[in-house]
Amino acid sequence: MSYNDSSSVDIISSDTLALARTVDNPDMDFPPNALAWSRDGARLYAGGSWPAASTSKVRVWQQGGRKVADTEGPGDAVTSMASCPDGAVVAT
Repeated sequence: MSYNDSSSVDIISSDTLALARTVDNPDMDFPPNALAWSRDGARLYAGGSWPAASTSKVRVWQQGGRKVADTEGPGDAVTSMASCPDGAVVAT
């Protein structure tokens, strides 16, 4: 879950609904607008706008939030994300 006033993302256990982990993102200058899990549950994606870079990006966490990669997003801001049956994640 993401928040309007923070770039942190809380990961909630689907079994217990308890907080499983908080992923801090001190280098993000935006709160994520959209989150999506990969279909296999191995990756968490967050998207939004990066005002300092005048672009949008998608951040990908793997290995329980320990490995991070950033990719370019579409247009000015990512406003929604969804997992597809073929395993891809779409950001719009």
